[in-house]
Amino acid sequence: MQASPPVDASPITGISCFPGMLGCLYVLEGSALGGRVIGPAIRSSIGEVPTRFFESGDRGHPSPWRTLTEALQRFDGGADGSSLVVDGARRTFLSFEMHVAMPRQD
Repeated sequence: MQASPPVDASPITGISCFPGMLGCLYVLEGSALGGRVIGPAIRSSIGEVPTRFFESGDRGHPSPWRTLTEALQRFDGGADGSSLVVDGARRTFLSFEMHVAMPRQD
């Protein structure tokens, strides 16, 4: 069996402030919360299949999401804060897109 190539774990670039990090966290927590909806939808659509990956196990949802939205409200409509949050979220999405689009090295 051939070993897998090393995973590029480069950081998300360009996020260097607290509002930007909140934007990144928004993407990550939103994905985790959405997974709790996706898992049951998959099972109801195609039957009993493994969906634990989507359901985030014992993360204690929705508590982290509530805490995050409270923090985000502090930057809503702020001079630069809200645009930095959006920039952090966009950079996070772009980072995931780049990793998914990377060609496999078999």
